[in-house]
Amino acid sequence: MSVNTIVLSATDLGLAALLVLLLALTSWRMRLGLGGQIVIAAIRTTLQLGW
Repeated sequence: MSVNTIVLSATDLGLAALLVLLLALTSWRMRLGLGGQIVIAAIRTTLQLGW
């Protein structure tokens, strides 16, 4: 079985970060209380994928 690596550019990562930020802001605006959890999950995912 071969492993395929997906190469992401800085633009791709910036777009993903922007979408996560918009999701967190939408959650905050709707008073869902998920904004902090979304940001923490995004940071954890970034750290796990970076190692």
